[in-house]
Amino acid sequence: MKAVEYQIKAISNLHVGSGEINMGVVDNLVQTDAATGFPVINASSLKGALREHVSQLKADDKMICSVFGSKPNDDNVREAGNYRFFDANLLAMPVRGNKRPFIMGTCPLLIRDYMAKRDLFGHSLDERVKAKWQSVLEKAKESIPTVLDASCEGALIEDFEHPAVVLEGHADVSDLCELLGGPVVLFSDADFLRLCDEDHLPVMARNNLTVGHRNLWYEQVLPRFSRLSFYVLIPDDDSNFRQFNESVTSSLVQIGANATVGYGYCELTRPANLK
Repeated sequence: MKAVEYQIKAISNLHVGSGEINMGVVDNLVQTDAATGFPVINASSLKGALREHVSQLKADDKMICSVFGSKPNDDNVREAGNYRFFDANLLAMPVRGNKRPFIMGTCPLLIRDYMAKRDLFGHSLDERVKAKWQSVLEKAKESIPTVLDASCEGALIEDFEHPAVVLEGHADVSDLCELLGGPVVLFSDADFLRLCDEDHLPVMARNNLTVGHRNLWYEQVLPRFSRLSFYVLIPDDDSNFRQFNESVTSSLVQIGANATVGYGYCELTRPANLK
């Protein structure tokens, strides 16, 4: 099987719920990685969203069944799909500052995990690119945001007292900034995890005026412009990939809950080669 990488850019706020009961202030939390605690879109949620999207485009039923498997409510046929979907892991998330409306925030753990997955799926970066990125990631400072663009030097990042410092004397990392969606601010792993927790991710108040239902509840969202990455394993001799790829990249894909209020609309792209 061959691996294909896709990147997700959230065009609107994204809520893919964890489905767990939460006794805190926020009623509905987003899915998080069990190992790292960072936001994630679980493979099952992602696969379901892509199946629904492809089905709405009136794609060939045989292609849909081959890619995704038999319909969940089909009691007569139980056929597994030929494609293997993996979790969509966070790459970067917009954080607010005083020099720009937002800067794309990330941390060493997320970028190293991304590089490790590329190695695992046979998409390894050039060794020079790896070395260049690693040298930058080693400069992450605790409690001091580090920007990779001189125009953002001294920026005050929300929730941090120390102004951002610019990373000087490093090799050109415009490829990393392009991957993450713009000017980048690098946090330590602990600091960025804190920005992704229940107290810092955006929370939206929702209400329901139907009689007999609760009136007000709160949902956590991953903010628009966030970037995630995931892999799909495709059979080597598969004839459906062209149609599948065109279906998921030619129009916005809705992922997660609350489509009727504009949540979860995402753009999927195949990343450019990083050499």
